[in-house]
Amino acid sequence: MKIIDWECKGNLVRFYLGQGEDYWGDDWDDVPYEHNAGRVYGEFIQGHRDICFPFDSAVYEPDYEYCNSPYSKEDMKNRKCPCVVVIGESKLGFNDGYNAALASDQSAKYYFGDEMAQPQPGTHRRESEMDVDDDDRIYPCYECGVLRSKNEGGTTFTVCDECWDKKYPPKKEAGPISYHECRQ
Repeated sequence: MKIIDWECKGNLVRFYLGQGEDYWGDDWDDVPYEHNAGRVYGEFIQGHRDICFPFDSAVYEPDYEYCNSPYSKEDMKNRKCPCVVVIGESKLGFNDGYNAALASDQSAKYYFGDEMAQPQPGTHRRESEMDVDDDDRIYPCYECGVLRSKNEGGTTFTVCDECWDKKYPPKKEAGPISYHECRQ
């Protein structure tokens, strides 16, 4: 399944999933998308994935810094820009936004056409249901943006094991110390 559209509510993002290349929505060729384009037509939606990003992360959409963005959903379908960019808040300055996050190598970028795991049977919820299983949520590492589930430590730790080991290399076990080494 691939990302074919999205909706944001704060740091909660619903990615609509489908297959194929011929999906479309109302006025997807119009700029700016935020004042013209509708959601992808329902006939193309085969599922969705809700991702709840950490409270301290910044979730940006392409219209963030514009009254009228220069993008259409057709641009997104053609992968000219990501539909969502996520970065840890501490990674940017106060006045930074979508474009700064897009330029950062520490942000997670979500494009139309990106593969995303299909929801497991029984985890597909109506929009009004907020009792999403914790395993259905995916949490990004603040450092590299790798997505993890609760079972992988996503709700407890803000960085993945690999980034943690880079920042805090495992200490080598100390062997016995001689009397002379101890006195120095």
